Amino acid sequence: LSNPAIRKPLFKAHSRALFHNLGGDGGLIVYQGDVSMLAVPFSLSSFSVVGDPFSAGPSVAFNGQFGYGDFSMANDGTFAGRYGNGTPMRRLAWIGLDGKILAKSSIEGLYRFPRLSPDGKWIATEIIDARTGMGSLWIIGGDLETRRKFSSGKESEIGPVWSPDGKSIVFTRGKDLYRR
Repeated sequence: LSNPAIRKPLFKAHSRALFHNLGGDGGLIVYQGDVSMLAVPFSLSSFSVVGDPFSAGPSVAFNGQFGYGDFSMANDGTFAGRYGNGTPMRRLAWIGLDGKILAKSSIEGLYRFPRLSPDGKWIATEIIDARTGMGSLWIIGGDLETRRKFSSGKESEIGPVWSPDGKSIVFTRGKDLYRR
């Protein structure tokens, strides 16, 4: 857009949305719908929706107060999300843009804010310790079983965000941002 101050409503969504560039003029906007993840075709040249939404996978954990669907997308369009059946214990899963579950973790946990690395090979996520209520950041491998603790502060560490090159992560501890 020539003037970034101009806002143009695209459609109503219940959550934040992520854009997946398919190359050329097009891409998909992926977001949490009423009962499932949705994707809608989007044109970069007209900056508009150019098709109808379609199901992109099962519903993810969702915070309606903040409009936050708990999912993240890699550059190749696969995404990871936090899933569960009304219980705080959750499992992580890899999902393709066709909505097919590619892999699902066998390890339940109190996961929050899963974020895929730009290359789609790693997930940075907060795991809350059920005994203390404190959250620590963990790095989880593509098999969803390999994991290592990334940080171990005395306060909860939340909201990991990968750098574009995948070499560092920014996160929040208390009221401060950290990069490691």
